[in-house]
Amino acid sequence: MSNEKPNKEKKPIDFTIRTENMSASNAASASMKTWARGFDAAKKITAHNQQEENIMYPWRRPFFPAAPDVAKPSLKRDFELGLVYPITEEVSGARKACNLDPMPPTAHQFPEQAEKKRKLIEELGVTEEVKFDAKKRVYDY
Repeated sequence: MSNEKPNKEKKPIDFTIRTENMSASNAASASMKTWARGFDAAKKITAHNQQEENIMYPWRRPFFPAAPDVAKPSLKRDFELGLVYPITEEVSGARKACNLDPMPPTAHQFPEQAEKKRKLIEELGVTEEVKFDAKKRVYDY
């Protein structure tokens, strides 16, 4: 006696139409019924839960902003100061300990360069892309 299990393969659904003994209208009707059965079977196979709103508005997609919330403070500082990171007392002290100028040669020393950078950002449309209101200095979303 062998331990082999009987082979129970699923047979594919037969959608062929036997039209040998049918009139043309009956054959067309049978064809439509077969197509409808296939369509219903396909809907059952591909069915998945959807929210009612997604069913009503299939083209509506979630909003993904150009600037994620994590990056907003950095981008705001970059626009206002010309730097992503602030120069704090701790940073100045660390620079002094390394025999460097306490203030790095950045927008802190050259505010006119920060202003040029601000104008460039606005002209390139970056502020509109990330929905940053430069006058109010807030994000629109």
